[in-house]
Amino acid sequence: MNRTRLTRRELTIWAPRIVGLGLAFFLSLFALDAFSEARGLAGTVVAFAMGLLPAAIVLITVIVGWKRDGIASLVFAALTLFYAVTTIERPLWIVFVAGPLALVGALFFLSWRLKLRQSLPQD
Repeated sequence: MNRTRLTRRELTIWAPRIVGLGLAFFLSLFALDAFSEARGLAGTVVAFAMGLLPAAIVLITVIVGWKRDGIASLVFAALTLFYAVTTIERPLWIVFVAGPLALVGALFFLSWRLKLRQSLPQD
């Protein structure tokens, strides 16, 4: 029998990974801003690379989180705090960037807790 519905366990495990990859893609779109100003080729390449840095950090954290959910949840929490503190004067930016960072961190935390509970011996 071919089932098409995800179980709660599967959803808890896959959600942070899928949402995290989506967040990395979303953040990478901000790098396209490098092409909006005349900087010359070298300046544009550097600006584009700098714009991709946040997406790369998120992507690396998701990759680490694939096997180490707890570490990924801590890194996403730290990224959330760092971004919120450094952009405190822009509350809307915090909502649209730190909010998803916190969401992915919380999802990785739930995934970690689920795996931890399943590995503990039952009384």
